Amino acid sequence: VEITNARLILPDEIRRGSLSISGGQIHKLSSDPATTKKAGANTINLHDGYLAPGFIDLHIHGAMGRDTMEARLDAFRDITEFHLHGGTTSLTLTTLSASQKDILKALDAIAPLRDLAIGGARILGVHVEGPFISKEKAGAQNPKFVRNPTTKEWGPILKHGKLITQMTIAPELPQALLLIKALQKNGSIPS
Repeated sequence: VEITNARLILPDEIRRGSLSISGGQIHKLSSDPATTKKAGANTINLHDGYLAPGFIDLHIHGAMGRDTMEARLDAFRDITEFHLHGGTTSLTLTTLSASQKDILKALDAIAPLRDLAIGGARILGVHVEGPFISKEKAGAQNPKFVRNPTTKEWGPILKHGKLITQMTIAPELPQALLLIKALQKNGSIPS
């Protein structure tokens, strides 16, 4: 595929040019806006439009009336397709404060999809938002499901390993420091 007559958004400048894609990767970048067409190559003329790298969104609860907590492939497909159309090529699905059973159900449903593009943006993993947050600062989280971290609560969640890219927690809660250390050992980011 050749993309011509583009304004290429590069790390340090915006430059007019073109690029060739081969095997799913950028093969050649050129300052010539109208690259010579290779035999059999599809050409997309951007007519001086912008071409940017894909966005990575690390906090996606849902889209189009669908939600990560539905724990269903069709919901994940709708969410990732919607975000891909906006330029997001990779994302982390985000859970919310809920029962342990519902959080585990979402994690179980997402696990086989990690690092896949299921018709939309690629799923990098899961951001577990809560339930181990402050009731006083719960924001949009349902305070009914906000609770203190215990190994009985977070142990089964962390068994999902590197699927969990980050977890939002309140560090001042009892046993939160234990959870933070477990997250770090797991390769997950406590936030």
